[in-house]
Amino acid sequence: MMSMIKTELYKLFSFGKFRKHLIFLSVFNLAIITLILAFANDLLALANEKPSEDLTVLLSRTLANPFALSLLMIFMYISAVSFMYMDFANGYVKNIAGQVKSKGHYVAAKLVAVSVNNFIFFIAGSLTYILAAVLTGKLKVDGDIVGGVATMLLEWLLSIALCAILLFLSVGLRNNTLSVIVAVVLSIGALDLVYSGINYGIHEVLKIDNFDITHYSPSSLFNTVDAIKGDFVLNAIAVSIVFIALFLYLTVYVFKKRDIH
Repeated sequence: MMSMIKTELYKLFSFGKFRKHLIFLSVFNLAIITLILAFANDLLALANEKPSEDLTVLLSRTLANPFALSLLMIFMYISAVSFMYMDFANGYVKNIAGQVKSKGHYVAAKLVAVSVNNFIFFIAGSLTYILAAVLTGKLKVDGDIVGGVATMLLEWLLSIALCAILLFLSVGLRNNTLSVIVAVVLSIGALDLVYSGINYGIHEVLKIDNFDITHYSPSSLFNTVDAIKGDFVLNAIAVSIVFIALFLYLTVYVFKKRDIH
């Protein structure tokens, strides 16, 4: 198992699309945040809001929310999808078919590598956010850094849960196109409308007023979990574990049933 994980990590770090998407995210994140901070008062004036003379960026928040726009996460997810499907695209998985002792180990090793992929993107997002705040003189070190780090780790865990779904689509079903579409949908938050419809149906049909599906969705929890405030921490942990376990099992099950080609 460890040898397979090492192999997958080596393949990840040697993967050109991983480096390319990481650079794209870092450059765009730095540029967007720098522009927002540099012209924050001008933007407030355009919105008819009172300019702030003491505009600061808390260090804890650069950790808790490392991406300037949720859309930028498309680079992270597309990198993950491209890496997961790579073995089928280049025929590598067919060459190792007789050498793999357990297809389950192969799938698990792939998810571990994707987890590292996501963690590096989170770190890159935080570092570029901090750099932008330093360059504009807006960074302020506060006392909630531990909470900021905890929030980022919870978001990272939720991103692994989402990638477990993408793993099922790309490795289990071997559908790269569908994987990319789902990755884009997750990045732009397009599921919010779906969740609203589901909540409305539950409220109207089942007459359950206190149920909200977004409290149990990894994509929604990604935007609402906050360890600093204590919001949805247990939800994020529980939902992540369930989704990772479920889709890892489904991927292994389907992968075992299909011939490698």
